Amino acid sequence: MSTDVKNFWEAKDVGDNTDFSWEIGQLKLLLKGKETEWSIKHILDNKDDNLWERWIGTNNVKQVSLRPIMPDLPLVVKSSSPVVIIPNSEIQIYISIPLFVKLELSNNSIEGINEYATIPLSQTWFGDAMVGSHAYSLKTEIYETLNEITSENNQVICPILVKNITKKPFRFERLCLHVEHLSIYEMEQKLYADSLKVSYRGEEGFSKIEYSPGIDDFSKKLKLIEKSRNPIQKSIFKRSFSEFQNFHGFQL
Repeated sequence: MSTDVKNFWEAKDVGDNTDFSWEIGQLKLLLKGKETEWSIKHILDNKDDNLWERWIGTNNVKQVSLRPIMPDLPLVVKSSSPVVIIPNSEIQIYISIPLFVKLELSNNSIEGINEYATIPLSQTWFGDAMVGSHAYSLKTEIYETLNEITSENNQVICPILVKNITKKPFRFERLCLHVEHLSIYEMEQKLYADSLKVSYRGEEGFSKIEYSPGIDDFSKKLKLIEKSRNPIQKSIFKRSFSEFQNFHGFQL
């Protein structure tokens, strides 16, 4: 990772003439201004087509910081090749999740006043006509070991244990991650999410999803740096897998 994680997320002191910039993933965020007014602009994927925004009433702000946060919609992950799990078996996998970031002010009671994606993400629909939700789609690799992952400064590593508790082989290409329930941790210059255990219960059933803090083997070394958007109890039941190539007109 080219960016020092600890220093990157630290608050910056604001003076009479503010001039900051952050670069993370494919996002560049610019902040310029004087004591009572700022101008803020974000550039994503080198497309400089966003206007400068004027922020008024910043005279009492002493510090500004960028904070990591999970995307604001579930994430439908499509692997480069199908994965098959034999009956009554399990597999440990790892997925890199692209961060959102939020801008915070020292004297603001709102946790984040603006949010930005760090890579372009297209939207899709996960589910059927009766039960489903809007989500982001992401084509990525599914890794079997941590050593395979080249972690970037805008990526969070999510450990997932997938269990097939049916009597038939389970083949999947797409996995819906409800990232709104995941917290973010830091350890040795890398970011990690909560561990997931996803139990496949058959085509017509919902998966049981269990959450636990960080990676089990390193839980004592992990430092919590951002709580989840929507904290939940230890487990929930939600639809998590699909083998279909599209979702009601939305192509992944």
